[in-house]
Amino acid sequence: MTFVHPEFRSSTLDQLLQVHSQAIGDLKIPSAKWQDVGGLQPMKKEILDTIQLPQEHSDLLSLGLRHSGLYGPPGSGKTLLVKAVATEYYEEELTSEFEFEQGFFIWGFKKDPTDFEWSFWTEWGQNYLIWTLIGHSVVSKVSRMCIPKFRVWFLTLYGLLASLFLLGLKGLAVVLLHMALSYTVAMLRVPLMSWLCSLLLLYTLHMSSLEEMQRSWYKTENEYYLLLFSLAMCCLRYTSFSLEYCWQNSGQKSYKSFFWFTAYLFYYPLFHNGPIINYEEFTLQMQRQDSSVVQTDICTVILTIARIFLWWLLAESMIQFMYMHAIQSHATLLEIVPIWALGGLALAQVLFFYVKYLVLFGVPALIVKLDGIEAPRLPRCVSTMYSFTGMWRVT
Repeated sequence: MTFVHPEFRSSTLDQLLQVHSQAIGDLKIPSAKWQDVGGLQPMKKEILDTIQLPQEHSDLLSLGLRHSGLYGPPGSGKTLLVKAVATEYYEEELTSEFEFEQGFFIWGFKKDPTDFEWSFWTEWGQNYLIWTLIGHSVVSKVSRMCIPKFRVWFLTLYGLLASLFLLGLKGLAVVLLHMALSYTVAMLRVPLMSWLCSLLLLYTLHMSSLEEMQRSWYKTENEYYLLLFSLAMCCLRYTSFSLEYCWQNSGQKSYKSFFWFTAYLFYYPLFHNGPIINYEEFTLQMQRQDSSVVQTDICTVILTIARIFLWWLLAESMIQFMYMHAIQSHATLLEIVPIWALGGLALAQVLFFYVKYLVLFGVPALIVKLDGIEAPRLPRCVSTMYSFTGMWRVT
């Protein structure tokens, strides 16, 4: 009796399958496009419709039509056509499963939109936020030139109106309610109470009853999420103001603190997504005399805009070439890829996260700098770090 080692048997079967595939004329190229078919390109729709007939019309099954066949002499391109059809359906299946979108027309690749944060802020930025940020810069520049003493008033009013426009009356009412509760607790000058108030306000964002009610205010999920993210960022500013107010001396009049709290909360470039500037730094820089504000030269502004554009282009290129977010959500692929590929996938995820926040923080940081405020430094490159303790920097 002869025993065959399992590994030898497996490799032998693989070789036999390969030889058999070559014998029956298996196509050597990995995929075929309709451009490779040649003269059948104009008939693409008719061919695909014919193939779909048995699936779309169940009554044809009773007549014996269960599949479509291709007939023709050898060498007429039947295999190439089958490969093109299979590639077409495979791409459609992937697009449907991962909800791929049309990418840049100059590349012709599909775009991976499964990173929610990037897709969310990109959509809002293109439709609304870029224009509201430009409006803030115009109001800031005009008020500084004409009535510098009331510039903070105008910026606060603009932030209120922009928030009303994007969040709606009910959404703005929730922000004002949270603001009033936080300010009332801060008047007690007990840091522990301020912390508990902030945690309670943050907890309300996760209450299912309030969540359902707030969702009913808007037509789309993205509008609700904009309110949710704005409230979360406001909670950080509530906490910063409350703690600073508890720690400072009691000589400041309450109406002045309320005004600066409102100005700090509704400073629009930082309202929706940050970055974070603490209350003390904000008030000190906004109270400086206009003559002491360092004006940003036009060359620096143009250079910063060019850098942000390159970061955005790099991020868009990554989600149109690498598909790391779609691969991450596919459990079968994660189980079969080598460990080195998993390491590369994790590195790609972290690098995209870094580039993403260069854009998301870079745009408001530029607007803040134009207002004469020292913006927080952008996140450090993750390739130079061994821990994430320095990833988020407030100062």
